[in-house]
Amino acid sequence: AYFTGRKEILDWVNDTLALNVDKIERTCTGAIACQLLEAHFPGCLAMSKVSWEAKNDYEFITNYKVLQSGMNKLKINRVVEVERLCRGKYQDNLEFMQWLKGFCDRHHIADGYDPVAARAKGKGASRASEIFGGNSSGAGSRASRSSAARTSRSSVRRSTRADGEGPPAAPLVTKDKENRSSQQPPAARRPSKSSSEASSAAVAALQTKVATLEEGNSELKLSLDSVEKERDFYFEKLRDIEVLLQGKETECAGKPEAGLIDDVFKILYATTDEFVAVDEEGNPVEEKDQAAAVAAEQAPADHEAPAIQA
Repeated sequence: AYFTGRKEILDWVNDTLALNVDKIERTCTGAIACQLLEAHFPGCLAMSKVSWEAKNDYEFITNYKVLQSGMNKLKINRVVEVERLCRGKYQDNLEFMQWLKGFCDRHHIADGYDPVAARAKGKGASRASEIFGGNSSGAGSRASRSSAARTSRSSVRRSTRADGEGPPAAPLVTKDKENRSSQQPPAARRPSKSSSEASSAAVAALQTKVATLEEGNSELKLSLDSVEKERDFYFEKLRDIEVLLQGKETECAGKPEAGLIDDVFKILYATTDEFVAVDEEGNPVEEKDQAAAVAAEQAPADHEAPAIQA
């Protein structure tokens, strides 16, 4: 699946969901992945919680939480790298969609599946065609063509089995090979006792190693669950703070409190490439300002050093 091309993936997404997505990067919201999984496994996730008009990272994260819950319900052992996908980078989203297509290709969609009606329960689903392209009439015709194609393929497979045709049989062993095999003495074909004991010991060692790895894997999963819960807890707290400050921002415009609100937003919205610290007086200091302050503190010490040595 990792060799599936961009055009093939986009055609698959558009034919399955009756959309007109033109870029892989537009799948970063997580809504498309949610419906693709639900189309192949109806009821595995709550489409009513999927937001089709998501624009911000926290809205993308909500969609990916719905997707991850569906994958956990289906016991799909894969962790979705939400932070990377939310950035909307081509390569990250391409690799994830390649994996998703490879997984979904091993299953089928029920005949008569209506993608427009299926996503109608989601938030902003009425604008999905506007956001991702496509329209209701085109969607219906594309969905019917896709359903007809699936029906045609299944009927061809049934008729092929009924006619006695099928995949080519494995090549038969040649007569010379049969003769050589039959001419070998029984001792040559039967494994010795020492080799059997060695094989048993190797199997036992591998079983012990597998048990150890499984135990370690279980511990890692528990640690990961704990870290994710802690991450979600603090994310929700920060989100509540953000909503509170956004409500107070207009109310405190022109007041002394407005500066404090701006400072808090500066810390909240600092990216990983930026650095915002708080000095001893409680004021936010960006990385370049902090570097200048450190250099200023070190300058007198450098001048005093020769005097001390003298």
